[in-house]
Amino acid sequence: MIQPSPSSRPRRWLRRLVVAGLLLLALPPLGWALWLQLAHRDVPPPTTEEIDRGLRQGLGWIRTHEAEVLGQGNAMLWRMLLDAAALNHDADLQRLLRAHRARYFPDPSRNAWQRLMYRDSTAAVDRWEMLDVMPYQRFFLYAISCDPALAGEPVVQAQLARGACRPAWLSPFGSDAACRTHQLMGLMLMREHGCGDKARVAELTAHAQDDIVRELQVDFRSRDPYVQRVLMLYWTGVPERVRPAWLRRVLQAQRPDGGWADRQPILELPGGRVLQFGGYAENHRLTLQPAQSDFHATAQGILLLSLVKAQQAGKR
Repeated sequence: MIQPSPSSRPRRWLRRLVVAGLLLLALPPLGWALWLQLAHRDVPPPTTEEIDRGLRQGLGWIRTHEAEVLGQGNAMLWRMLLDAAALNHDADLQRLLRAHRARYFPDPSRNAWQRLMYRDSTAAVDRWEMLDVMPYQRFFLYAISCDPALAGEPVVQAQLARGACRPAWLSPFGSDAACRTHQLMGLMLMREHGCGDKARVAELTAHAQDDIVRELQVDFRSRDPYVQRVLMLYWTGVPERVRPAWLRRVLQAQRPDGGWADRQPILELPGGRVLQFGGYAENHRLTLQPAQSDFHATAQGILLLSLVKAQQAGKR
């Protein structure tokens, strides 16, 4: 019997290490592909009862956290609740909106952000309001004011281009995961307020919607940006482009307390810890931080389910 030479043994171990390394490298993309298949499989759409239950629970979270919610003045989130209240006629939500307006927008002629919510506002954009805002928020201010001084700003012009965000297959995995949905929000506001060239706004809107569908096709993580993508397809009038599986993932992401969070659990670990896909705060990396429902994600979930319910009832 011929024994392998001692010099051949290191080569065999090296080959085994190479094969093991290749398998380890292949596991993440294979796992991602499998998860994508599960996320996009054909499933029946959520029933009216499922949507109603999810909406009731979401509104319940808002009621429970009313003081915390009122302390947050993000006008876009409150616009979401305003549109939701117009659809679901929830008395508590309408009362909360009145309290919000009394606190943040008591004077219709001051604070241009109220133009995002209330068409009777005459407030002009104050240059102080331009300080400490994100580029997409400057775009929002232009969209709700049609201010010609803002129209020529580089950040506004950048949002009025197809290349405003990274390619759809890449953008969900960086710090700009909400770039395209923010762009679409601004375009929606431009259309509402009659800003810019209508044909160009319509063209960019359709392009952004196409890219959001592509983002949903490559990113299954049901975190805050995922809910926002599904919402924006409904909010901008193309609900037919939303797959039933995507809606079901949003419902499955709803937490036991009725709210939504900016993280998605992956695996329960010893000691009560949970491995999760992180959200904005973790720059979308894996995290062991506990998931907590928040106003940002929950406002989006409430408006989305309100829009779905209205569509199911034939009201939209």
